[in-house]
Amino acid sequence: MTIERISDTMQRLVCADGKEITLIGTAHVSQDSVDEVARTIDEIGPDRICVELDEGRYRSRTEVQGWENLNIKTILKENKGF
Repeated sequence: MTIERISDTMQRLVCADGKEITLIGTAHVSQDSVDEVARTIDEIGPDRICVELDEGRYRSRTEVQGWENLNIKTILKENKGF
């Protein structure tokens, strides 16, 4: 496998069988990250797209009543408000 650094946020991995994987490090709240991912998808036209989320972000995307069950007091106490 070879690894090519394309930018500060992007790397291309080329496997021995010729398959390529493009990894993009993102900031979830950054419009620049959103734009970079969209531009890369348009340019490369990948067969598959994978998204890695930490457990908290995954739950916030999959739990329908996430906001209703949110304990604001605990979030602020644990300094997770921002």
